[in-house]
Amino acid sequence: MASHIKEFIFYFSLLVFIFIAGFTEAEARERDRDYYFGLSGGQTRVKNTQTQKYQDATTFGVNFGLRVFSNDSIWTGAELRYTQTTAKESVNDSGTSTTSTYEVETTGLYFTGRSRGKAYVKARLGAANQVITVNNAVIQDTTRGSYGLGLGLRQGGAVLEIDYTWYGDDVTVVSIGYVFGY
Repeated sequence: MASHIKEFIFYFSLLVFIFIAGFTEAEARERDRDYYFGLSGGQTRVKNTQTQKYQDATTFGVNFGLRVFSNDSIWTGAELRYTQTTAKESVNDSGTSTTSTYEVETTGLYFTGRSRGKAYVKARLGAANQVITVNNAVIQDTTRGSYGLGLGLRQGGAVLEIDYTWYGDDVTVVSIGYVFGY
């Protein structure tokens, strides 16, 4: 829990910095499109309160979004987000020397809102299916509530976006990537 609080403080501080760095609304509004897509990379963390200890795994993600409504201060829409660990990582059973490998795949559908401007804050709320596979056997395949926070900064024709997403209470993904089209 303490590591999540430290990460939240770090990302919140980054958010404040981006807002102070610059906020040009007119330029951002001119570049808005009705749809967007993005690619990202990051880290997946699996928390198991029972018997296993998971290593953090490198993750690749793609997202597609559609604008539903916008005004002078907010932009809202729907977003489909998919992430997959890029390699099998280790998971250890506590009390034994057994080492296994695992993979995580998530697919989520979200309602997304973000502030307008060159630098923005983004929030998403929805549901996601997560599949955790250990030694090529599915140990968890559930659909749960999911939510995320992000920070974005426009750079030319793309947006650099940092994102933190929670899938239920046992999987989190921290990612950084580029979004095209908004």
